Amino acid sequence: RDDELMGCLSRIQSDTMIIAGPLAVTSPRPILTIMRLIEAWELVLWRAGVRSYQFCIDNTRHKSWLQMVEKSGLEPFSHDEQYFWFKRELRERHGR
Repeated sequence: RDDELMGCLSRIQSDTMIIAGPLAVTSPRPILTIMRLIEAWELVLWRAGVRSYQFCIDNTRHKSWLQMVEKSGLEPFSHDEQYFWFKRELRERHGR
């Protein structure tokens, strides 16, 4: 926006699975930016034939993100003292 990078989302290298992260946002409205980044990333994955991916949240640094994800209905499939791991299943949306 106005020649300023608002955020980015990449993936962690793995030969066996798709792992999202890290996600970095500098937007004054981070929730909206996060939602749009994830939507765009999921559209690319869907078009590439990917139907699920995994991500983790560092509970020691991002408790508010963990709360947001849990409020959305996702439950971690694994966790330890630091990381909570989630799997997101993709569904076709509006002909995408």
